[in-house]
Amino acid sequence: MGAAHTMKCLNNLVTALTLTATAEGLAIGTHCGLDPAVMTEVLNESTGNSWITRTHIHQRVLRRSGSYTAMQASMVPMHAAPSVLN
Repeated sequence: MGAAHTMKCLNNLVTALTLTATAEGLAIGTHCGLDPAVMTEVLNESTGNSWITRTHIHQRVLRRSGSYTAMQASMVPMHAAPSVLN
């Protein structure tokens, strides 16, 4: 596996983990009565800022539009991750 493919797999892993952590944080905050839009604004102005909070959450969660096809597509190469670690 080449360096570019390895980096793509690692980037997809970090993106997926960031999305998961952000979604969990928003779910917990919402359960505690916080507004997801306000939480996202706070994250975007603090150390929780990421591409996920700046784009994906706003486009697909707060607006409830689009599909998760892009996220699902980003996960496809992850089957190669074990070979990167060996």
